[in-house]
Amino acid sequence: MNKIYYERPRNLQKNADKEHGENTNEASIEQEYFNPSYQETNTDMYAGEPEKNNAIKEWVANALLVILSIIFVMLMFAVIAENRSMHYHWERNEKDFWYEITEGRYSTLPSQAWDNRFNGVNTSAGLEQCYAIAEYFEAASLYRVAVEHRNLEEQEKYAGIMEEKLEYMTDVQYIAEDINKKLGIE
Repeated sequence: MNKIYYERPRNLQKNADKEHGENTNEASIEQEYFNPSYQETNTDMYAGEPEKNNAIKEWVANALLVILSIIFVMLMFAVIAENRSMHYHWERNEKDFWYEITEGRYSTLPSQAWDNRFNGVNTSAGLEQCYAIAEYFEAASLYRVAVEHRNLEEQEKYAGIMEEKLEYMTDVQYIAEDINKKLGIE
């Protein structure tokens, strides 16, 4: 049990020493202060208070530690969830491709098709047709560049790819005509 020793005010201590007929010099005051019997008799009225204060302080410290630990764990879960969401890749479905096609934004199709293939998206017949449109646009763009640079080998290569992809676009050959029109290919 911890004991708290307090020092009586010097003027009261001197008065008490005079009443008992003791010497009032500084040495006697210090002797009285460091006397174990004197200290024990004057601390009885404070016996329960230090433990109560220490218990409250310990409880507050423990509660604060628990709260901070819970906050830390919640933040760790948030960081893990954010990290996982950063690695999620959008899968473009057939509906997304057709939206881009009807809007005439053919330039976005090749990158979306490559992303889907890279991420291993399961394909359907309709999605394969969208991939064919994307690859047709890519080949037509490169064909146009080859025509501008008068590179006959590249022209033949990309013209062959365009014809091959046109076979997959049986129902939507009008899209190939629109692509050729937008790119200025005859």
